[in-house]
Amino acid sequence: MEFTRLIEQRRSTRVFDGTPLSGDLANELLYAASKAPNACNFQSWHFYALDQANIRKLVPDVYRGDWILRAGAAFVICTEDGKLTERFGERGKMFALQDTAAAMTMILLKAADLGWSGCWLGAFDPESCRKVLDIPEGREPVAIAVIGRTENIPPQRERKPLETVCTMVGDFTAAESSGTEPEPFALRTGNYRGAVFFDLNLMDAAFDDVSLHGARFNNINMSGTRFTDINLQNASYAGVNMAGTRFGARDAEDICVSMEKAEFTQVSFAEAVLRCCKLQNVKLEGCDLTGLTIDGMSAKEYFSK
Repeated sequence: MEFTRLIEQRRSTRVFDGTPLSGDLANELLYAASKAPNACNFQSWHFYALDQANIRKLVPDVYRGDWILRAGAAFVICTEDGKLTERFGERGKMFALQDTAAAMTMILLKAADLGWSGCWLGAFDPESCRKVLDIPEGREPVAIAVIGRTENIPPQRERKPLETVCTMVGDFTAAESSGTEPEPFALRTGNYRGAVFFDLNLMDAAFDDVSLHGARFNNINMSGTRFTDINLQNASYAGVNMAGTRFGARDAEDICVSMEKAEFTQVSFAEAVLRCCKLQNVKLEGCDLTGLTIDGMSAKEYFSK
């Protein structure tokens, strides 16, 4: 997923659907954490990955909120600051905390990139956590990443204006505008299974040769968007404007857009064009089909022939 859109879509989520996180996905999150920037490359951290059965051990002594029981996995992040304190003294402890904060951020961003949600927990009992997980001396549990799947994507919370939290030191002269409009969003060649698109303007965007299996589109302007060679199986769309959208290339001979089991709720398809699409077992309920044509014929004529 394009990075700017990724950081816009990440949310702190506390409502999960109980889907377990697989070992492969857990390893992807841990790999991302291991790539975080850290002091002297000492990698002064240690991660405990907990499956759903072991998350239960955290409630209520380590953490009181039972909402984490429906998470897919949890990651207890510990500092391991021995080498840093040996080199930098007490300040090394702060460096280790910075390292784990960077690792936590990487976990949450990678989870969002894979279509999962997460929450950063700091308000827990570290001593109880030490006992439950048998954490040895030299490691300090400082944060827990709770990861899960959800259909309840919370709205983005307002952030303070940059001018109230940032002091610019020096001359940051604004670059002159090129006078050209930014290029439309494009997503080409890749697997974006379970991706979440929320509260975005994707007008005139292009999706080509990608898998969006299980993707979710909520409150999106997708007017004029083009989909070619796309897997949209099990995707869901809610509150989406798809006016003028085109599914399939004009010269396509084979099925290039699959929407098997996709769900559309409150979606506008005005003036949309669908070509070479697989629409088996499609159900239309409460839809305005005014002007709908199939193979050049009105829907009424087509279904009465």
